[in-house]
Amino acid sequence: MLARALLILCASLAFACGPVATAPDAASSVAACASCHPDHARDHSRSRHANAANGALYRALRDASAVGTRSFCDSCHRPEVGTSDGLSCESCHQAIGNFGTSNARLRWDRSGAVTSARQESVATRAHGTRFHGFLPTADLCGTCHEVEGPGAFRETPFTEWQRSPAAQRGDTCVSCHGSPTPGRASPRPMAPAAVDPIAPSPDRARTDHRFVGPDDDTESAARLLVGSATVSVRREGAEAVVTVTSLVTGHALPTGVRAVRELWLEVTTVDRAGRSTIVSGALDGEQRLAQPPSGAPWIALHDELSPGLPTEATIVRVRALEPTQSVSARFAIAGETALVRARLRYRAQSQSLRLALGLEGPPPEPIDVASVETPW
Repeated sequence: MLARALLILCASLAFACGPVATAPDAASSVAACASCHPDHARDHSRSRHANAANGALYRALRDASAVGTRSFCDSCHRPEVGTSDGLSCESCHQAIGNFGTSNARLRWDRSGAVTSARQESVATRAHGTRFHGFLPTADLCGTCHEVEGPGAFRETPFTEWQRSPAAQRGDTCVSCHGSPTPGRASPRPMAPAAVDPIAPSPDRARTDHRFVGPDDDTESAARLLVGSATVSVRREGAEAVVTVTSLVTGHALPTGVRAVRELWLEVTTVDRAGRSTIVSGALDGEQRLAQPPSGAPWIALHDELSPGLPTEATIVRVRALEPTQSVSARFAIAGETALVRARLRYRAQSQSLRLALGLEGPPPEPIDVASVETPW
């Protein structure tokens, strides 16, 4: 009878809080964690972390790369053995350090104890828990978000953060990207760390495990990006001086894999009859970002590569803005102009790159990061 009772008790505990053991893939690992951490698991499942290897652009770019390069890509996008989708909870919560803050050189301890960012954390009936100071640091994020890859494939947000105003005031990547207001450090909602009917967890400040980034769905990415820069127009004779200023304090604008994304200024004039003309920053019939007509200036802040794909390019021109930095350009304005519009636009994927990789369908809808209208 005692043995049977123990078996029933063990079965009920396993159902309530599934054990956290090294899983064959990320999906089953997250499912085990979800039995006690449903909110965290739900957020994670909607994140780019959980789907890091599922994007059509990523798969196409990986498949177009040399075989040796593919394993390099996988080291960040699918670090778990046997994983086909992305990162699991354990990818971060069993990491204890790195062999260098770049190129996925993480160190894990797979002993079963889960790392926590809180010193007061204790073991649960499902798993051991231990505080580890590496978990909440920018070094953890930088291990995969600082990349020195093949060709001109480079990402430098960690080194940008190191010299940033955000780092000087003590904000880390999680301060902004784990915030309920993406991109801005703000107070966290209070909620239990785990759902356990026998041993309830105390309320704690909750980190948003979506870790919203610029590659998220359009609505989430807009919450992150809108307001991250300003655009102003100043009249000087027959010219409009348009200035873009970054309000991001933690890294460059844009950052990350800039060779894949697009961030550009569109300048439009409207005449007194209401007819509009895009002076700079137009999209062509295939939705590619077009060079401005008649040699007009333009402002594009993503990286310019030459030649070929990012993994094959040998030349890169970095045009991103450092925190609080500005860039200006002068545009000749026709005499019949009544209004000048300027907007800074973002797309998570370059349409030129998509077409080069043979991807079908429309590119992501542009997000207007900042805009202004000035009577002329």
